[in-house]
Amino acid sequence: MSEEKIFGLIGEHIQHSLSPAIHNHAFQKIGLNAHYILLDTPKNKLIKTIELIRQTPVTGGNVTIPFKTEIINHLDQLDPSAQTVAAVNTFVNEKGKLTGYNTDGLGAIKAIQTKLNPKNKVITILGCGGAGKAIAHSLQLAGVSKINLMDLNKTKACELAKKLEEHSKHKQITVVINTEQELLNELKKTDILINCSPIGMSPNADDSPISKQLLHSSLTVLDIVYNPIQTKLITDAKKLGCTVITGEKMLFEQALASFEIFTGKKAPRLEMLQALETELKRNGN
Repeated sequence: MSEEKIFGLIGEHIQHSLSPAIHNHAFQKIGLNAHYILLDTPKNKLIKTIELIRQTPVTGGNVTIPFKTEIINHLDQLDPSAQTVAAVNTFVNEKGKLTGYNTDGLGAIKAIQTKLNPKNKVITILGCGGAGKAIAHSLQLAGVSKINLMDLNKTKACELAKKLEEHSKHKQITVVINTEQELLNELKKTDILINCSPIGMSPNADDSPISKQLLHSSLTVLDIVYNPIQTKLITDAKKLGCTVITGEKMLFEQALASFEIFTGKKAPRLEMLQALETELKRNGN
């Protein structure tokens, strides 16, 4: 039997992650001698984790909050998918040389397309960290007409807006939202609202990134948080008759793309979906 390959997820407080269940089931189904583990990393220990990966048989894996941007400083090179958005959620280790990729944008687009085509739509994104960057750039490439950005850290939103404007070939309008009144005004004209912030994630499941009063029934709402699946934002949106897309949809789509990058093999879509659904049921979703 070939030597076992190790893959892992780098992040902080990631015990809730569904990635090991999805990927380990897929490895088994395609007959790959591999194992996916959690590399739970405190904020000040990222360098130590990277050094460990370089010295061990960790062949690749994924990156999540809060390291999607910071990890760039510790990699050897970036694939265009990560370089453009300045965020990494997937990595490959080839004999100690680490390359970063990004599949978040692709995952979000495919999740959105299960409900509607984002082309020519107005988008509002809450949270401009690693995932927000990737999703905004992918939506720009998908031909949306306008992207609104809001972040508790205004500097992040402004920096992303500048990047989007630099890469725009279609002169989409990018707006940085500074107040709740501005958010209300923009949401009235928004087709798709996306929460790319961790607000609403367990154990703070009673929190929502915006007030329920700001939502309206014409919105399609994607919350990329998947723990819990039924976030407060999703629950509020459902009550108002919005079309909703829950976080595990994006998780699944980006996982398929990541799997193919770090294994070099075709992802077994059906088997990975079954593994995800089984794990969700086990967790009471």
